[in-house]
Amino acid sequence: MKKVLFICLGNACRSQIAEAFAKVYGEGFIEAYSAGVKPAGFVHDKTIAVMDEVEIDLRGAASKPIDPVLLSQVDWLVTLSEEAKPIFPATSNHARKLHWSIDDPVSVFGKEERIFQAFRMTRDEIERRVKTLMDQIKQS
Repeated sequence: MKKVLFICLGNACRSQIAEAFAKVYGEGFIEAYSAGVKPAGFVHDKTIAVMDEVEIDLRGAASKPIDPVLLSQVDWLVTLSEEAKPIFPATSNHARKLHWSIDDPVSVFGKEERIFQAFRMTRDEIERRVKTLMDQIKQS
């Protein structure tokens, strides 16, 4: 099984979503993990809500720091924020590295529906990218 690690800033939204979709679309051939450069200490309530909309329950998920042992063992490392991109040099040479520049919906302010729409757009973009990545890993 290939190990895939998704990293963003707080591990409260983007990398949590990526890990969840990878577990669904990569079931049986990958192990998915996520972490944050500066863990928020919680999974954002709107992340949980928009994942509920696609019938993925993140209520048991936790915001985690980067585990250096896991980082040295991963086959694929995907960063989802500019703050996470500097992690690349700390990984093993064999890890394949991808950077997805995905806006953080946590930084969107305004009316509730506007904020939820930002979270949904982030979720949908990550889902598309994870599906493509899982196809790529299957073929490698």
